[in-house]
Amino acid sequence: MAAPATNGSLGLPVDAQITPATSIEYWTSISSTVDGMLGGFPQVSRIDIAGSRTFIVKLLRHSQPCPDLPPPHKVRLVTDTGAGIGRITVGLLSQIAQHVDVVEPIPKFTEQLKIDHPELFAGANPIIQNVVNTGLESWDPSQTEPPRLYDIIWNQWCLGHLTDKALIAYLRRLIPALSPHGWIVVKENVVNSKAENPKSSAKRKRVQPATKVDEMSDSNEVRQSVDLGDDEDEEPDLYDELDSSVTRTERKFDRIFRAAGLKVVKTEIQRGFGKDLGLYPVRMWGLQPATVPSGPQEGPVNGTVS
Repeated sequence: MAAPATNGSLGLPVDAQITPATSIEYWTSISSTVDGMLGGFPQVSRIDIAGSRTFIVKLLRHSQPCPDLPPPHKVRLVTDTGAGIGRITVGLLSQIAQHVDVVEPIPKFTEQLKIDHPELFAGANPIIQNVVNTGLESWDPSQTEPPRLYDIIWNQWCLGHLTDKALIAYLRRLIPALSPHGWIVVKENVVNSKAENPKSSAKRKRVQPATKVDEMSDSNEVRQSVDLGDDEDEEPDLYDELDSSVTRTERKFDRIFRAAGLKVVKTEIQRGFGKDLGLYPVRMWGLQPATVPSGPQEGPVNGTVS
């Protein structure tokens, strides 16, 4: 078993270099547009949404939380985490669900969603029922009053702003918030092999609440690493200084899911972006609890996983 992968002159584990304040600063400076959300690659949005829609259909064929719903709705309640201006909420989730909750740490993005799509907030029983302006490392769906159970919890291009330890804790918090037969979906860029040398990434990188940089730099918490049994021959995760995020390997994601108590039911690579853009591969995972949850998940989040 090797030590956690390191990257950079400090010799720190890759995810220990994540600085939330830098992430907040970066995304606050980004325009509230699809171009801004996708890092200058707005042309991938249509293909991305189509791939996600097909993936959801496959998941619901396998395990349908709401078999009695009349068309066009397939599920009752979903949440879009790291939602930005609601690109996925508008283009996909609001079309398949009766109701959508939005979780997004940058208030100007959710304000833009309200301006662009007031119809989603209209009426006594609106499609978008809750907007939560907080980061994922702080969001705890069990604290919602009244408690809500989600048929789909959608996480796309946002988990790279969480350390491995914070990501495991976050995923564990989601399990009690799932409806019976509900799904956690993760869609993220991945590092696959040392042969790949992409020019850029179209990931919608999201952020957690701001923390002062000097506090983070001196924090023992941020420097603690989760020993997930990294392979010596495995390509390490990659740190992006621009927005302070990491792009993980597929095998790292698999270990994180297992440590969080989740099983991979289905996984696919997003197709159709085109090699000429030089983007990182994007993988989708459909996750469900490895065991039937009986309550909030407990136990250490930094245990060793072989």
